Amino acid sequence: MRTIILLISLFFSGLAYAMASMGIIAYEHGDYELAIKELKPAAEQGDSAAMYYLALMYLQGNGVEKNLNTAIEWLEKAANKGLAGAQLVLGYSYDIGSGVPQSYEMAAKWYMQAAKQNNPIAQYNVGLMYYKGDGLAKDQRKSFKWLLKAANQGYPNAMASVAWRYDNGLGTAKNFQEAAKWYQKAAHKGLPWAMYNLGLMYDAGDGVSENPETAFNWISRSAERGYPRAQASLGFRYATGKGVKANQSMAVSWYQKAADKGNVIAQYNLALKYMKGQGITKSYRKALHWFEKAAMSGYTNAQIRTGYLYMFGLGVSKDAVKAYAWYTLAAAKGHSQAGKDLARLTKDMTPDQIQQGKDMAKELLVKLNRP
Repeated sequence: MRTIILLISLFFSGLAYAMASMGIIAYEHGDYELAIKELKPAAEQGDSAAMYYLALMYLQGNGVEKNLNTAIEWLEKAANKGLAGAQLVLGYSYDIGSGVPQSYEMAAKWYMQAAKQNNPIAQYNVGLMYYKGDGLAKDQRKSFKWLLKAANQGYPNAMASVAWRYDNGLGTAKNFQEAAKWYQKAAHKGLPWAMYNLGLMYDAGDGVSENPETAFNWISRSAERGYPRAQASLGFRYATGKGVKANQSMAVSWYQKAADKGNVIAQYNLALKYMKGQGITKSYRKALHWFEKAAMSGYTNAQIRTGYLYMFGLGVSKDAVKAYAWYTLAAAKGHSQAGKDLARLTKDMTPDQIQQGKDMAKELLVKLNRP
């Protein structure tokens, strides 16, 4: 009797596996109608892979109406059966609060289960949770341990994170040679911020022989992939001729790309180019536009330049009140030039204007500190 029950069980499990396999192939080919037809009965018969792919269909709304609750139900079943992929996705669902109440503790629980099965993305996420103290007690050594596990499996983000920790001595001893090695690995995997940091290492000669041209090449590759810090750095290199022949028009072009993405240094440097007419037609109005953007991000030098343009009415009507407000913010950070300019400006202002300037400075400070 037990033999018969075992044979029947094996038959149905084999059938479920076959149906799941067909369903997965159909899913990967985008034939969701056939996929749901094959996956649902296989999932109902207990096949964990079928449960997982069925969950993905409900998560994404492929072939079925999108339903996060149903997706989570199938993910939980697959995760409880030990499927690492389902554990990872379930952990992520708790991480961001999608379909379940947000919980770092639950996210950490499921990430850890997948990580122990050598899922590199889960290992990376566990490393980040130890780093931030989200769901797990903050522990930089444990963070490094899990990131290194993921890096050794070839996960690019983990490779770059391991490099950064060697670079800064976080969770491990500082080691520029190891940092360069891991940045190189991540860079060859196409990770833009790893390319940028590798370029900086060649710039400084940290862990590698100093080489401005190689530094330029890596930073250029990063910039071409849209990394704002690399774009801003490339603009600086074209502006100063570092590792490449100086070209002010190219400098402006790269500053513009980074500035459009919110890079504060690029916004400031682009404003300077407009102010001086280097590589682009001189325009105080456009200079003010970019100085103000950088100033609103709290960049002190930009706050001083903004105050200066309002003080002298360059690119805008003279406005002592606005000039006073911007100089006040910069002076509060201990910038001596701002203090000197503020003192000169105040001599020609009425008490009422000064009070307006103080009030405006307070309003700007509130905006600057707003999340």
